Amino acid sequence: MSSNKSFTFVQKYNVLKGCMEWNPAIEDYDYRQEIARSAYADMLHDFDRNALYNKAIEKSVRKLLRDVNDDRAIRVLDIGTGTGLLSMMAARAFGEQHRNRVKITAYECFEPMADCAVKVIAKNGYNDVIEVIKKRSNEDDVTLPMDERADLLVTEVFDTELIGEGALGTFRFALENQLKPNALVVPSKARIWIQLITSEWLSEGNQFVPVKVNNGLNIIPPKSALNCVGSNHIHDLQINQLKLNSDFRIVSVPKIAFEFDFRDINTLPLNDQKELTFQIIDEVRDEKIMIAMWWDLDMDWEGEHVLSCAPYWANSLKSSLLPWRDHWIQAIYYLPENLPKFNLKRGNKITLNCFHEEYNLWFDITPNSQFHRCNCDLHSNIIRSRLRILNDSKRQNLFHKVISEIKPKNVLFLGDASLVPIMIAKAVKEVSNVYCVTDNNKHNEKFYEEFSQENRVKKLSVISSINDLGEVILDAIVAEPFYNNIIFPWDCLRFWYTLTLIPSNLLGKNVKILPHRAVVKAIPVEFDHLWKIRAKVKKAEGFDLTDFDNLVLEAISDSDPSIESQPLWEYPGRALRSEPFIVFDWKLNKFDFANQENESLFKFSVDKNLLKNKVNTVSLAFWIDYYLSDEDFLTTGIIDSTKLGEYIEWDKNWKQGVSFLFAIRQQQKEKDSLEFEIKVKYDYNNGEMGLELM
Repeated sequence: MSSNKSFTFVQKYNVLKGCMEWNPAIEDYDYRQEIARSAYADMLHDFDRNALYNKAIEKSVRKLLRDVNDDRAIRVLDIGTGTGLLSMMAARAFGEQHRNRVKITAYECFEPMADCAVKVIAKNGYNDVIEVIKKRSNEDDVTLPMDERADLLVTEVFDTELIGEGALGTFRFALENQLKPNALVVPSKARIWIQLITSEWLSEGNQFVPVKVNNGLNIIPPKSALNCVGSNHIHDLQINQLKLNSDFRIVSVPKIAFEFDFRDINTLPLNDQKELTFQIIDEVRDEKIMIAMWWDLDMDWEGEHVLSCAPYWANSLKSSLLPWRDHWIQAIYYLPENLPKFNLKRGNKITLNCFHEEYNLWFDITPNSQFHRCNCDLHSNIIRSRLRILNDSKRQNLFHKVISEIKPKNVLFLGDASLVPIMIAKAVKEVSNVYCVTDNNKHNEKFYEEFSQENRVKKLSVISSINDLGEVILDAIVAEPFYNNIIFPWDCLRFWYTLTLIPSNLLGKNVKILPHRAVVKAIPVEFDHLWKIRAKVKKAEGFDLTDFDNLVLEAISDSDPSIESQPLWEYPGRALRSEPFIVFDWKLNKFDFANQENESLFKFSVDKNLLKNKVNTVSLAFWIDYYLSDEDFLTTGIIDSTKLGEYIEWDKNWKQGVSFLFAIRQQQKEKDSLEFEIKVKYDYNNGEMGLELM
């Protein structure tokens, strides 16, 4: 942050202490953070999207020029204009010859972006035909006179669910109040496609399952969870990174669940239901069935130009040619989890009921379904990646192995909802009691209470804070570690900080700390596409968007950390080094938290011949490994060995950290290699890790 900026104080969560604190920040921090989070850039890097919009708009304008009398003005409406790109496409399509006939009204309710659109439009020379209105298109709830209504609507108001940003209401209002009869609309139609699949990996992230422990005991989920319908949250992810017949299986052909004609209000109900019958094409053996969903758009009224979000197995394009999108991806929907598993043979039929409200989709096998919501409070408070970890028998057995070797009597467990203390109390016979600190978190208390009751665990005590330990002498202090509100995997070091709060008189002579070691690692990576979210757009379809670049990248620089959180398994990237760097190697069994190394300096170079992208997109990925013993560790990062220039396999249950080095500073172009000198600092006051390019 430059020294001439004014500062204020904002509340920020301290991941180490688990509380909100006041921190200094630039005066308009919230404003800039909102801009940084607006995520327009990845859309503008979607060249396929931009080209299809442009083709459909040009086609529509040609039709209007043929059909509309020469003496009448032509009006264009742009809803959610963003940078003004679609409006400028329309203005350009009319050409200089018809420029005086067109009037374009562009609505944008996000004021910083509306201000940016005004600048972008002016720089490209269209401010005389495009008027930006800084409000929602339906904010005034006014029906326009027919002569003021638009002949053409151009808009992009879609999300992964198609309707989640209010597309149905937006189009309905426009048709009723803002468009002429038979007006053209870009895009013109939409289809929501669904396909039945099975996946053990997906299922383990949506429902609790019995966890088998080495000694033959099972940790049983509470009946309240098993009888619950489960989470209703859309599971949006890059399905293209899941491997067919490995991560999931297809058990039906795709079908259209809903169709919308954006020119016909009768096809845009805010509530609808449809029954579909699927024929099973691959046997289902005692498995859950899920619904994979995507959508496509007819960009013009004839369906000549089609924008498709179909995954690789259902797409007409080869996988290598699929356009990359991070704003419109695919989604998984789950049937109510209290339904029994399915057993279906090839040729069997299953009927699915499809529902939508104005903003939501859901599916069920019963015709009178309501939008289902978790009623046990367990699904709704545990994210899917965490639930997969809880269901991981190998992980529980690793803890069982290490703790059984220690043979502790009194164990303190630190962290949020975990099966580890349940397992210790139930399966390690030497244990007298396990104390779980909940920090007055009601969800943690409920979790331990219900799992303890279901598993008849008597040797577990739930306490609000360390102060409630009394005079207990601890033989072991254990953590996975995990906390619900983490952003980065090293945020779990809150466990380490908490160790320093334990009175020394409660520590046994040979107290064991698990994990006893934490190693932060980093590896340089070239991502196929993820880099685009931090790269300058510069131009889109020939329009100069540098004002947008300046606005967003400056906001990111002022409000975002130098390392950000991403689920890297969803974003293919190649290793630019055969071995990762060890950034920090901390001994957690020393109770001198703030006296260990907090700064790391390392250098590396990247041969330009190794890079596939035409420009420098070198990034640095970070993760942390937690060691339970000298040999046994839990990773949050790379799960297999890396080879120079080959794709990295990441743990799917954790987000990693990534720093887009190219966005911090461009390297010298004339050299054969890119040279990097990196300084990483860890702040023992707030748990934040930052990076500097030296």
